[in-house]
Order: sequence, then structure tokens, then C-alpha cells
Amino acid sequence: MLSVVALPRLSSVAPAYDDLRFFDETVAALRFARSSATAMQRTVCVTFNPNHKQLSLTYDSAYVPAGCGPTLAPPGGSGAAYVVNAQGASVYSGEASFNFDRVGRPSAAQTIAVGSRQIIVESETGYVR
Repeated sequence: MLSVVALPRLSSVAPAYDDLRFFDETVAALRFARSSATAMQRTVCVTFNPNHKQLSLTYDSAYVPAGCGPTLAPPGGSGAAYVVNAQGASVYSGEASFNFDRVGRPSAAQTIAVGSRQIIVESETGYVR
């Protein structure tokens, strides 16, 4: 009886849960990128790849901006690049890439759509909401 009632409801909730998880992980990644830029005093680049449903972070290894290259390690760790992958979630829409400068300001104000939700990156402060 439980499987007849519960399983159909769980399967319809899964896509909404994936979208929410992907949205939350994207917000966290953008906040991490901004704080990393100010902590390292380096430019941090944010790149969206809608075809692979992912976001990746790289940084400029020089103090004087020359372009991003090395991948940014995840918080508290080393090794693999900081990448957010969507499994069943909706694709990003918006700018393909932007960066945060040494003081945490984005190269331009951003409005990023993740499914039906929007993430705003303020132009002057870099605040992510």
C-alpha cells in the first residue's frame, strides 16, 4: 500500500529537489568565488557551461590581471577544481562567464537563471543573492 501511494509522489518531487540543490550549490560557489578573490587578492573567473550543466571556477595566478588559468580548489581542500554539476536539474541561462576582481566586484552585474529561480550578483559590491 505504501509503495502505491508514496513512490509516485517521490518521483515527481525529484526534479524539483535537483533544481533546488543545483541552485543552492551555484549560490554557494559564487559566494566562494567572491570571497576567494578578496582573500587571495586575485581575479577569480566563473565559467558556465550549459551544455554540460556545470559551473567551474579558475583564478589568475598573478597579482596583475593577466587572465585566469589554474583551477580553484574547493573550500577546505585541494586537488580537483571547484565544479558544480547538475544531474537532473535545469540548465543555466545568462552570461557564459564573468569574473570577480581582487576586491570582490564582478566584471558586470549578473542575473543568472537556474531553472525557475534567479541569482543576482550586484554590480558594485559583488553581493550574491
